[in-house]
Order: sequence, then C-alpha cells, then structure tokens
Amino acid sequence: MLRIPEIQWGTLNISNAVIVGLPPFFTGRIDIATWYSQKTAHPVNGFLGPNAFKAFRVEIVYADSAVYFEKGAESDIHDMDIVGLTLRPLNDGKYQVIGVVKREGIPVIDGIESGDILLQIDDLTTTGATMGTVVDALRGKPGEIYVLKLERDGKPFTVEATVERIL
Repeated sequence: MLRIPEIQWGTLNISNAVIVGLPPFFTGRIDIATWYSQKTAHPVNGFLGPNAFKAFRVEIVYADSAVYFEKGAESDIHDMDIVGLTLRPLNDGKYQVIGVVKREGIPVIDGIESGDILLQIDDLTTTGATMGTVVDALRGKPGEIYVLKLERDGKPFTVEATVERIL
C-alpha cells in the first residue's frame, strides 16, 4: 500500500490517493492477481483505492462511452487512520482477514492471522454489514482501541486492536 500525494489523470488532479498491490493470497488454485486479470483486457497488479474519487461526483454515460468528474470537497488525509487489517467479503456475509499490516516485518496487531473471520468490532456485528460500514468501523484516531471478536477454526476469540496511522 502506498499513498500518492498527487496523480495527474488527463486534466484531473487526484490528491492523496492510495494504491494497493495485490497480496500473494490464493483463491483456490490461482492467486488474486491472476483471477482479476482473467476478467480484464490487461493484467491486474493492484488497485487505485476508492478514496481517490471520494472528492468527486463521478458520472458515467454509457451511450457516449464517457466518464465525467466534478470536483467536490478535498479528500481526508486521515482516511488511513485505521486498524491495520485487510478483509475480503465472503458469500455468507462474513468478512475474512486476508492480511495484517506489518511495520518492519512485524504485524501491527498480535493474535490475528490470515484466514480468521471478523465477527464484531466493538458493538458492530460485521456479518451482513456492507464493506463500507465495516471499514469505517475500523477507522478512528491513532491510539484508539477497538475490541475485535473473531473466529478461527470455529472457535471464537477476542483481540484488542489499536488504530494507527497506516499511511
């Protein structure tokens, strides 16, 4: 993950965008990058974070094959003050941890592993919640502590996780 101070895209200036590389996480027998690349015209190695367009109203006109951007408020530089987990939604409405942010090779949260299921963030039950709701529940001020309820191999457990400035 990397924050880019400014991206020039044609005449559009995008500030404080996050780009994310695809982790070596496997879905069955193929990795995520290969899986996404099968659905696109060119290989996919990562994503421009959705925060890049948060300051814009985006209009897509399919009949004209055009996309229009209207600039609104500046993006929030604190959008990555968050508990350092990468999640993916599962078909049953649950969220699986696919990564824990590391600093100098050390996970920023002890006790959580890829494959764990996130069940609750403080009082928010995550099952059935939108990805936006779950991610927003992980945001906060650096130093804030959230109680996360998770499940590993069918056994529930609890971890206290601290909000950190990730980027």
